Formats: sequence, C-alpha cells, structure tokens
Amino acid sequence: MMSALVRRMNAVLFGNSGAHSAVEMALLDLAGRAAQEPLIELVGGILVALGLFTRIPAAMLAVVMVVAIKSAKWGDVDSLETLLGFEEATYFAAFLWLAIAGPGAASLDRLLVNAAGHPKEST
Repeated sequence: MMSALVRRMNAVLFGNSGAHSAVEMALLDLAGRAAQEPLIELVGGILVALGLFTRIPAAMLAVVMVVAIKSAKWGDVDSLETLLGFEEATYFAAFLWLAIAGPGAASLDRLLVNAAGHPKEST
C-alpha cells in the first residue's frame, strides 16, 4: 500500500520538491501512527541506532523524554531520587550525551566523513 502511494506521489509531484517533502513527511507520520509510534521515536530511534545524523534526532528524543516525564510521571515525583529512578530520565541523559558528544567511531556518520576524505573532522 505504502509503495503504491509513494509511486503515485513521485508521479504527481515530480519537480515540486517542497510539496514532495511535505507529502512524504505526512506519509512517514502515517506509517508511524500505524505502528503506534510517533514519527520522531520511529525514525529518530533508527537514526540514533545507526549513528546517522546522530546529534539532531538525539536532541529531539531528549526533549521527548522530558515531555514524557512531565506528562506521565510528574505526579509520582516526590524527590530527586524518584525522578532519577525513572527509565525516561536515563534515556534523557543518554540522548543528551549523544546530542552533545555526537556519534562514536562505530557510526555511519564517521564512516561517511572518512569516505569523504576528511578523517580528522568531528561529526
């Protein structure tokens, strides 16, 4: 079903990159909703796992974890120890670290930088 929609979109929106991007993002969002996952968690998690454009999705996922704590767990917080005991707080710290430090040597980001002939540049 999705491949038929993508083919139709490519045929109708050929040459209009702005509309193409908007419709493609909407299709990805629909795919995420069908999988019961928000788009940033679906795509962002894949990008972070692969180490591709790591800093951007990691920062977005850190914000998602703050929202998750505030919206779902804030009523249970009675101390700093309780707050730091949530899984979401651990994920927040990990995503924040990745957003600041970037991906490691075993990432697609690093592989792309090395393939481009700039092994000394940070990613």
